[in-house]
Amino acid sequence: RGLLDEANGGTLFLDEIGDVSPAFQVKLLRVLQEGEFKAVGSNEIRRVDLRIIAATHRNLEEMCRAGRFRDDLYYRLKVIEIPLPPLRERAEDIPELVSHFVALYAEANKKEISHVSPEAMEKLMAYAWPGNVRELENAIERAVAMSNSAVLFPEDFAGAVGAASPVPALSHEEEKVGSSLEAMEKDHILQVLRETHFNKSKASAVLGIDRATLYRKAQRYGIELRAEASR
Repeated sequence: RGLLDEANGGTLFLDEIGDVSPAFQVKLLRVLQEGEFKAVGSNEIRRVDLRIIAATHRNLEEMCRAGRFRDDLYYRLKVIEIPLPPLRERAEDIPELVSHFVALYAEANKKEISHVSPEAMEKLMAYAWPGNVRELENAIERAVAMSNSAVLFPEDFAGAVGAASPVPALSHEEEKVGSSLEAMEKDHILQVLRETHFNKSKASAVLGIDRATLYRKAQRYGIELRAEASR
């Protein structure tokens, strides 16, 4: 059975959708529009009912204008768009990702490596990660494979984490802008919370974020979420 058959009734994830061929785009469009396809080597038309999630690092709008991606397929896919910021803009995710990849590759390599040292974590947090999560995963995989210790140290990432690409320091003006934006976001969150009488579910919906993100932002900005309004 092919991927479409396997995903029937569920969800199919297509990574790097911007790199697929024109022929594949036509076939995928038929699946999205008609809910049907022909398997390779068969003339039988099969029906499927599935959800498709697609990801890409490319600008599909520009590709459509250049004629490299079908407009009709683009708008079929762009029902709900979820922009994902680069890893350098969400450094708070790095420790959890590191823990996940260390456990994953320690098991794959049958090694008793449990974590990275605080100094190594500091180095990983300071790096800009131009290759995003894939680059981080590759760095962890390499470090685990080469290490003979139970802990990963900064030297285990030599060569994998370039010293020439630290997260660029903000200028004084950029820091001022960042502070202003944070103040505006805090005020907006407080306003929405007051308007929803501190109902976290309603406030999250109005803000367009999930409850976990609301809790994280409230903690960051020192906003007290009233327990009695948690319904």
